[in-house]
Amino acid sequence: VREMKTRLSRLEIQFSSNLNNDNTTLEFSAHELAGVPATALATFSRTGTGTFLVTTKYPDYYAIMQNADRSDTRRRMASAFNNRQGIENTRLLEEAIVLRQQIAHTLGYETWADYRIDGRMAQEKEAVLAFLAGLDGPLKQKTAQELALLLDVKRSLVPQAASVDPWDILYLEEIFRS
Repeated sequence: VREMKTRLSRLEIQFSSNLNNDNTTLEFSAHELAGVPATALATFSRTGTGTFLVTTKYPDYYAIMQNADRSDTRRRMASAFNNRQGIENTRLLEEAIVLRQQIAHTLGYETWADYRIDGRMAQEKEAVLAFLAGLDGPLKQKTAQELALLLDVKRSLVPQAASVDPWDILYLEEIFRS
């Protein structure tokens, strides 16, 4: 078990390290970055043709997601950000899931969740599942209310808008706050 836990810890560290060391960049024209403050633009690298190179690191990510007026720019950034180290980290995650199951079984538990809950306040997975089920309705209602509010904001910009896309959320929240 100790060896498996050590291996699991190494997988978790490597997963985080992969994200931290990711060097994915996207190339955007000035037109595609309309709305992004000049202070943020000044931090982006430039190509020989004058386009901007934007990383998927948090400062760049938030500058784009909260300020870029073009939906397609935000969509590209969100896609790149959410897929950082996807192939390598998927492999690590799959290995970690198998290891967790092996650790749980070796220690006499049915699942990793049963192992992690043992000795904690919830004491059994049924209590956790009941708690989560109790949150389902209220969270769905609150989400629907907030999305309706953001849709109103989006319709002030795009009158024919029928929905809020995931890459719109930070941008619309920023507009709502200001």
